[in-house]
Amino acid sequence: MTHQSEQDIRSDHRGDDRAGEGHLFIVHGRLDAIASTAVVIPADAPFSVGDHWKSAAGVPADQDWSTLRPVGWGRFSVDPLDLDIAPGDPQPWIIDSIGWTPDKVGEIAARTVAEIVSRTGDDLWKAAGRAKLGAPVIAMPLLGSGRAGHAHDRGRLAESLVQSLSAAVRETGVDVMIVASSASDYAVLQHVRRAQLAEHRLFAGLRPGLITQAQSLAAKVANHEVALFFGAGLSMGAGLPSWSGLLQELLKGLDSDLTWKEVERLPTLDQGEVIEAEARRAVDRGGPSLGERVADIISRAERPSLSHLLLAGMQIPSAVTTNYDGLYERAVENAGRTGDRREIAVLPWQDVSATGPWLLKMHGDVNHPNSIVLTRNSFVSYDSRWKPVGSVVQSLMMTKHLLVVGASLTDDNLIRFAHEVATLRRQLTEEGSTFAEESDIGTVITLRPDRAFERLWQRQFAVVMAGTDDEAGAPESGSGPSPGHARRAAARSMTIFLDAVAMFAARAPSHLLDARYQVEDDHLVESLRDAYQEALARGATHDGWAALARALRQFGAGEE
Repeated sequence: MTHQSEQDIRSDHRGDDRAGEGHLFIVHGRLDAIASTAVVIPADAPFSVGDHWKSAAGVPADQDWSTLRPVGWGRFSVDPLDLDIAPGDPQPWIIDSIGWTPDKVGEIAARTVAEIVSRTGDDLWKAAGRAKLGAPVIAMPLLGSGRAGHAHDRGRLAESLVQSLSAAVRETGVDVMIVASSASDYAVLQHVRRAQLAEHRLFAGLRPGLITQAQSLAAKVANHEVALFFGAGLSMGAGLPSWSGLLQELLKGLDSDLTWKEVERLPTLDQGEVIEAEARRAVDRGGPSLGERVADIISRAERPSLSHLLLAGMQIPSAVTTNYDGLYERAVENAGRTGDRREIAVLPWQDVSATGPWLLKMHGDVNHPNSIVLTRNSFVSYDSRWKPVGSVVQSLMMTKHLLVVGASLTDDNLIRFAHEVATLRRQLTEEGSTFAEESDIGTVITLRPDRAFERLWQRQFAVVMAGTDDEAGAPESGSGPSPGHARRAAARSMTIFLDAVAMFAARAPSHLLDARYQVEDDHLVESLRDAYQEALARGATHDGWAALARALRQFGAGEE
């Protein structure tokens, strides 16, 4: 292949202002379990590739990497892998990621982004449009951190990658996601971003004031004051349909004589009621139930969205959703504190452990199709079957700051729960109780400014307007931005805001005493690492010293 210089590549895109500046995201998870437009797989000039990257690239486990070696492969190569890509899966790119210094690795990462954008052109944006994204997302691991790279100089590596990729996304207009597989890598990347926040304009695309709001929310997250509530808007970024899109697909699969144009004239819940009636006729003919049909559609999405990953990285222990899918659970399980799978209990079907996270599914789950709530009758009779579920939601409203993401607050039961809690708190306040003066229940993140919505909920929720009225998303035709894509761009702004919250909330100290993350010589770090070794030795015969060694190990003192 022919390699363009970095200057030539950037020149090709200076006139391309379709999405303005891109954004650099940091997430904690696994590269093979993330929804993106393209994914970068590291290799070297001789084309040595680890088998552990096969899943992320979509390569069958029994296929040898040598069969996929691109023509002309060599030093500094950047090439797409010639594979049959399933709809919705990212295009894998393989690169020679070997750089002699951390700074060189950063340059390679930036050049990779520029070359992917240059060689894909409009196809990259069209793929983003099909995935309902406001801009293409290129996912990559912490390049240069393998055994042949700079595994023992991860602090400088993180600095180089954040600085170089921040410049690359500004130049190209695409988004890049660094996927950290360990808690320590995630923590140091977030630390570096906080340090470079002003110098490199890392969140320049957010509306004025949103950084301050992100810091305020992050402080609550870090102090374990927050519970999470999320809706269908979170899963649309993973390729799942909206509520109306789900109903349309259900109707289409029922071979009904009704058209969607006829059904959509009805109130939302009555639309579900009509479709359930049509499904019952299909069941009488031997077809699957409505719940089974819903589960079949929802289960097609296997990779969590970027928003799922950002929320999972916040380590919020309690969450509630109206979604049926299992994408948030997958994101949480792949973002464990120690890099291991972090089990999450799904209520009301599983027991909650004393220390593990849990997710309450208000409207059912794809693994339990008969539990799915879709129709007016299901909502009207909700209390008779699901009253304990409502009590859990209301207890979170009473005891936590509820962060609402991807939900429009149109669910009748949720509205009732919120009004009952807010009314009780106001009555108790009148009797002398001292609740906080801020909004009673929590914070709602919305896609765009809506003054009427804000005033409607001002007594119950603080409202964060993440998007703007005039935002536009990625074009499908390649002709430039259009108002028809405003929702995608607003959703992207919400995701960037969540990234800011996650950055400020990431205060895990697991890298603090780890030698691999030290950028400069630090006498205190060396002293504490020596103290760990001595405490470890004394701990063999004394529980107190053993406890001190365990405490220092949590800060990375045991890592070489």
